Amino acid sequence: MHMVIKPEPRFEMDGESISVTDYFHRTYNYMIMFPGLPAIESGTKEKKRYLPMEVCKILSGQSLAKSMSEQQKKALLGVTCVPPEERKRTTVEILTQLRQHSGPIADEFGVRINSLMTEIPARILPSPSIQYFSNIVKPEPGKGSWNMQNRMMIRGCRIERWGLINFSQALNDRDVEAFFKRLPSECEKYGLKMNPMLAVAPLTELRYNVEEAIKYLNDQCISKHGKDLDLIICIMPPTNNKFIYAAVKRVCDIELGVVSQCCLSGHVKERKADYIANLLLKVNVKMGGYNAQLVDEKNRRLPLISEVPSIIIGLDVSHPRVGDDQSPSISAVAASMDWPYFSKYEAIVSTQRHREEISTELFWEREDENGGKKSGGMIRDLLLSFAEKHGAPAERIVYYRDGVSEGEFEAVLNSELEAVKKACESLGWGSRLHNDQSNEALYKRPRGAGQLPKITFIVVQKRHHTRLFPKQHRTRNGNVYPGTIIDNVICHPTHFDFYLCSHFGIKGTSRPAHYHVLRDENGFTVDQIQQLTNDLCFTYVRCTRALSIVPPCYYAHLAASRARVWLGAEGSDQGSHRDNKSIVGGSGGGSIRGMHSRAGDVAGLVRPLPPLHERIRKSMFYI
Repeated sequence: MHMVIKPEPRFEMDGESISVTDYFHRTYNYMIMFPGLPAIESGTKEKKRYLPMEVCKILSGQSLAKSMSEQQKKALLGVTCVPPEERKRTTVEILTQLRQHSGPIADEFGVRINSLMTEIPARILPSPSIQYFSNIVKPEPGKGSWNMQNRMMIRGCRIERWGLINFSQALNDRDVEAFFKRLPSECEKYGLKMNPMLAVAPLTELRYNVEEAIKYLNDQCISKHGKDLDLIICIMPPTNNKFIYAAVKRVCDIELGVVSQCCLSGHVKERKADYIANLLLKVNVKMGGYNAQLVDEKNRRLPLISEVPSIIIGLDVSHPRVGDDQSPSISAVAASMDWPYFSKYEAIVSTQRHREEISTELFWEREDENGGKKSGGMIRDLLLSFAEKHGAPAERIVYYRDGVSEGEFEAVLNSELEAVKKACESLGWGSRLHNDQSNEALYKRPRGAGQLPKITFIVVQKRHHTRLFPKQHRTRNGNVYPGTIIDNVICHPTHFDFYLCSHFGIKGTSRPAHYHVLRDENGFTVDQIQQLTNDLCFTYVRCTRALSIVPPCYYAHLAASRARVWLGAEGSDQGSHRDNKSIVGGSGGGSIRGMHSRAGDVAGLVRPLPPLHERIRKSMFYI
């Protein structure tokens, strides 16, 4: 490691070149104590000014445009995670103070501030029944959750070759051995088939040679069994593990195509049954298994989407962390592929311009080298993948869009809805057919040819300040019941929007999701779209509880987060500890199933994502 010492800044003064140190000594009779520190550059491009850091002071109360540390985040949660009754009491106190101080001024304008909170009529939607392999579970009212006790997954995966690496100093060999010896028996309990023997001896790596350790373990498996590992379990240290996690995911997702599962050393040491069950939920889905499904899915009773081939799509655009003004934004799309079931999702990710909210890579058309038209895009690839799997195109599309403010509704609707329709037309599903005679043209609509799939476009919002306090039917910590829905009084008088609190608020005050139905070509009734949205929140594969937003949007968020890990450690575009050697150009157009990456339309301006390994493109490994 070497440092480059830059020369001290100089500027012209009274016809001579003078250094910053000499200037402060002459002008202010102040001797700079730390001349080796960088100077702060201010002023304009034409007339720059340099200030030594030791003569500057930071005024208190200024906002810091930078991500908080983990300790700061925990401290902030401790302050903001307030129980409902306390939050309600604080709100009333602030309102009383507001009325006292602004009352006379408000009266001059004829404004009256109500001293009471607004009472809103609400309904509680019933929780759906969940189907497992041999039994059905009904979440308890007011809890929105259930457990895995005495339940087997619908379709358990098979794990033949698996290995384990310990990256934590907090565990000894006895703890690690007790953990991996217990896993096969726990798998059998839940319907998974796991080889009781590790493919290769477990490895302990405490020197942060993460990539080398994983490749070594996989090479040992190839030497012994002639094949790659199916699964690598990585035990992480309790703190400062972001670099290790990023390295694990990059090498497994991009270079080896091996499914990886990380777990914290504290949980491994305790080996609680509930934790292992939760771990196996993730492993089973990543390896191609099926955990559970709604009873209404199995019996084809979901409104409209159970009748004809339908696809549910979730889209989210992830932006760089605060203070990062260079990394690209990442657009991610997750789409259901197992109609008439809606628990398995393939995902596609793409980079785009920094902090651009509208997804730009949903559909594109370009000229190929022969002068013909070439089509592609994330939505197009997912729709084609669905048609190839089912032998017919999707006839209904339910599109959930996360992270859009009200001022962006029109722009997002016009851009992304048009992209979906153009993608359908390029596949021969609409009236404006292309001259393309490739295999894709075989997936024309078998009946009602010339019609596009009917699309329902819904925006999901979580960043708002609306909170609900129950008068009755409250949970044990004072929050509203899961399934509580509001669709009047505080909703738009003419638009179709509603608030849904689908989850159980474990800590603090529950924040309902705000759904805006911007377009509904399928003709859902109000009750149907609300019940369907609530039911979908119970299909999240990583846990046995209802989510606060629909899973497709959450899967898209997870996919975008994983893609940012590929760009560098800790979600940064620059990485840390070592160079990211796996960053190469993304894939081109064509039919590629599963989560994959491609370079954006602004090549050279946006850093492309590395191509995903072929072995895991069809899996939900990103969860």
